[in-house]
Amino acid sequence: MRLRHQDKEDRREHAQQVRDLETTVRAYANQIQALALRNSELTDDNTRLRQHLGQREPNVTSLTPR
Repeated sequence: MRLRHQDKEDRREHAQQVRDLETTVRAYANQIQALALRNSELTDDNTRLRQHLGQREPNVTSLTPR
């Protein structure tokens, strides 16, 4: 009888650990997804800014005589 009770308790604890780990994995997956989205946004911003800089006339004047 005692072994059955211990087995039941062990299974309950194991099930709780699995649920806790699944919750942690979901939280990490959500964070990864949010970071990937933000990274994509920053990459797009960077590309747009580089294109904008490439289209502008340089605003630096040479100080050396020609």
